[in-house]
Amino acid sequence: MAEKLSRQHEAHHHSHEHEQSEHLDRLKNKIEKEATEASKAQSQEQAEHAKSVIEKLSTPSERLKSHGEQHPQKNQERRIHGNEQAVSFSRTMTRVRKKLNPIEKPLSKVIHNPVIDKTSEVAGKTIARPSSVLGGAFFSLLGTSALLWITRHYGYEYNYLVVIMMFVIGMVFGVSLEALLKLKSR
Repeated sequence: MAEKLSRQHEAHHHSHEHEQSEHLDRLKNKIEKEATEASKAQSQEQAEHAKSVIEKLSTPSERLKSHGEQHPQKNQERRIHGNEQAVSFSRTMTRVRKKLNPIEKPLSKVIHNPVIDKTSEVAGKTIARPSSVLGGAFFSLLGTSALLWITRHYGYEYNYLVVIMMFVIGMVFGVSLEALLKLKSR
């Protein structure tokens, strides 16, 4: 009697594993199909995310199959192409924008425009570093304060271009200071 119950339990367990395996395979195929229908460029981070989702879906399925059959499975690595990345990115953005309020939707479209996005990434890595902005603000404050005092005290005309020049000088100083500190820490 116990042996019969044990066999029934194992049969039910294998049936459940088989159903899970089929379900995971269908999900994996669906994601791969969506990825192959893609059109153009997307960031490397989103490509890695899509790749990890595919790997996560395939791994449990592979485990379930190998548990039941004890056959070694080949690990097939799939690369996601630029057009697949673009479709995945646009679908994600569409889903996210549906949840935004009416004011945020057009702003999101402008901000995530590929030209603006790339420009922002480059600026964030080079010009708009926190050290450069802080240095620029600090030099602007000190320089324009000194200029304001000099113009009032000696009667000169205030030149507004000095604010921009002081900010640029401060940015260069801030980035230089950051580079020196990184070199010193190494």
